[in-house]
Amino acid sequence: MSLQTRTVTISSITPSLFDQLRREHGETLSCPCSKINIPYDEFVTNNVSFHPLCSSLFVSQQWIQALYLFDSSIYLPMDFRATGSAQFGLLADFCSLSENIVLQFLADLSSYQLVTVQLLPEYQLQAEVNATIQQLRNSTSVQLNSSLSYLREMQLSNSLVSAFNTHTLVLSSCPPSYCNVRFLAQEYEASRPNYCPLTRVIVPTGFYFFTYGYYNFGRPSIAIRSWRSVTVDGFFAACIPLEALLASTLDCLYYVKCLENLPSYFPALNQINISWSNSVLSGHIPGVPVNDHLTNLFVDEWLTMINYSKYFSLCAPSFCTYSTTDFINFSYAVTLSISLYGGLIIILRLISIFLINMLFKFKHRSVNIRFDSVHVVAYIRNLLLWVKQLNLFKSANNRSADNLKQQRITTRLYLILFSGTNDTNFSYFESKLWASSDSVLNVVLMINQKLYHR
Repeated sequence: MSLQTRTVTISSITPSLFDQLRREHGETLSCPCSKINIPYDEFVTNNVSFHPLCSSLFVSQQWIQALYLFDSSIYLPMDFRATGSAQFGLLADFCSLSENIVLQFLADLSSYQLVTVQLLPEYQLQAEVNATIQQLRNSTSVQLNSSLSYLREMQLSNSLVSAFNTHTLVLSSCPPSYCNVRFLAQEYEASRPNYCPLTRVIVPTGFYFFTYGYYNFGRPSIAIRSWRSVTVDGFFAACIPLEALLASTLDCLYYVKCLENLPSYFPALNQINISWSNSVLSGHIPGVPVNDHLTNLFVDEWLTMINYSKYFSLCAPSFCTYSTTDFINFSYAVTLSISLYGGLIIILRLISIFLINMLFKFKHRSVNIRFDSVHVVAYIRNLLLWVKQLNLFKSANNRSADNLKQQRITTRLYLILFSGTNDTNFSYFESKLWASSDSVLNVVLMINQKLYHR
């Protein structure tokens, strides 16, 4: 018993046939594509949905304008009335920026191409496409985060003064002869020295009442004892408004009770017909900072779908090959070797006339004839002449000198190849026969040894 490996080629490939071949011959199956570079937009579709915030009332110009107060500078920096309109305006900008980046990403994705030599099964194609898109998304997020980090560090290192007085309070007085301008660092908690130039302060925001500390020009002192009447859950105040917004979790927007408190402090909201139960954000768990949403480009769900039938037609495999191993027993090898000798019939049929003529010549000659060198040379000359004139491919329609010459050359080449093939087959089957004999002998010896030891 021996093993024989052979390669099988299958044409007219279809998706169902490819799946069957992959299940049966997955390790050795090879289906080369006729086209190795396929554009993504030819077979990939991306459906992107954004966070509900980006399509809600809270990022509309109507909402942002309703939160704007012309005297917002009179409030403490941790009072939501001082920065509420600006924070929602920045949220709207973040949503718009994220949507533009995603749209540009999808447009750029059309220029990418899937490069593969072999036809991929559907699950492997889906995994490779998902990995490529995720890698590109991560690269885009890294670029956005790098730009955002640069902006934040620049604001902190240069101590930029916010127009909302969240970092530094500018005080000025102008008597008749001169003007006096003072810059006071904002203090967010009187119980601790949380001055903006010294620490990165982030405190909860809300609506505050004052006990004392008004300056004569209408601005309140920051270093005062104060308390919050209402807290705006999930929103913060900081020396830099951007830092406050990135740390905010927007919890208030998920609860109707919190939203119902806002019209008491923003009168313009009473002029808008708002259903808080319909406007509240739902379907998401609060507590996620805006910074995390921005890192993810405010993407709620990114669904990548592939059209495998379209990919298959673009790959267009014309054939598939796989390797299979067959068992060949000794009787089959002997039968095969005997069948190869069938070709000898052709040669024997052609040379039988020559052999019979030679036999009759020897029979009618005298047994005492003397074979001298002249006779030997004559026989050899006649044999060579016969070989030169031997023609296995005679044709009644092609009897010209050139045709006869070509037929004789073809005959000689055929005989040479046939002889070489038979020699190879003899050697192969002889080695197999000896190998089989050795295997049988080894088994017999092993059995005898076991019987002897018993």
